[in-house]
Amino acid sequence: MAINLQRVKAGLGTTRPVPALSKACDLHALYLTKNEGRGLSGHDEDPRGVGYTEEGARAGKRSVISPFAPQDSPVEAVESLMSTLYHRVALLNPTVGEIGIGWASRRDGVGFLVVDVGGSDVKPDAKVYPIVYPVNGQEDVPLEFGLGARETPNPLPDEASSAGYPVTIQIPERRGKGCDAELQILEGTTPLPSWISTPDSPARKDWPQPGVLSLIPKEKLKPATTYTVRFKDRLSGLEKEWSFTTRK
Repeated sequence: MAINLQRVKAGLGTTRPVPALSKACDLHALYLTKNEGRGLSGHDEDPRGVGYTEEGARAGKRSVISPFAPQDSPVEAVESLMSTLYHRVALLNPTVGEIGIGWASRRDGVGFLVVDVGGSDVKPDAKVYPIVYPVNGQEDVPLEFGLGARETPNPLPDEASSAGYPVTIQIPERRGKGCDAELQILEGTTPLPSWISTPDSPARKDWPQPGVLSLIPKEKLKPATTYTVRFKDRLSGLEKEWSFTTRK
């Protein structure tokens, strides 16, 4: 429900959890609770690890994953994923119709949410584009990228440790064509210094982002402040201006 609420907010269709995929996500989440520190990424399983399964290993490679604190729930983990670049756009992928969801907690209470977003079986209506987040009129928007935690892989230049809450824009993928876009985030009439990442000039050369543009403010956003975003893609003619307000 938390994932679908975010998708509907962004103008997308809802996803349907598939029991077999969710079981595999549960298996991978359980694996993570028993094998932290084995030198692998959170998406991989070692066949020699406790609780290894082929289904869980497959789910790990197809999923977005977030830890969550003992006092939190998987719902807070979804909010954490939405505060990043790569994980957010995976949850807001308009072609995803079926997902798997699983989670498990260690003895110390730290949990792991695993969401299989590999089920791309929907042809989106062109009218959904551009898909923007935060959306127009959204309130109570967090101030900081990753809610203060780093994303892996890290899209922040020079391994910066903090930044403002990211703005993302998803457009149709165009193979063989560039992306000639204007992007700005403003406080009043003043543009915020931001890192801009596009399909032609992605934040990481080792992590392509076809059809995805982002603005990441270089500083935390101010509380109880309204920001305006301007976007124009000269190649497609798509353009949009909208605003959102941060939490107090």
